[in-house]
Amino acid sequence: MKHYILEEWNLKEKCFAATTDNAANIKKVIFLLNQNIISIGCAAHMLHFSVTKGLKLIKQFIKRVNNLILFFSFSPKQNDRLKKAQKERNFPKLLEIL
Repeated sequence: MKHYILEEWNLKEKCFAATTDNAANIKKVIFLLNQNIISIGCAAHMLHFSVTKGLKLIKQFIKRVNNLILFFSFSPKQNDRLKKAQKERNFPKLLEIL
């Protein structure tokens, strides 16, 4: 027979919700423990998951931006062309690659 802390502390019938990481195995355990307990996904975990997934989508974009930075940083001629292009387009502030 399994020993659950909720039973030991006499909380099994008082518990109505549990915060989880949304893993199927954890949801199943909560359901088996007490079918009246609601499984609530952890907001912080879901936010982290969403941000991580979103960053993967822009990975190629970040790589291209880094390549542009390297292109302008290692070539004084290209860096001068970048400054000139900004001046011609009346940028309020000239952006520099450091």
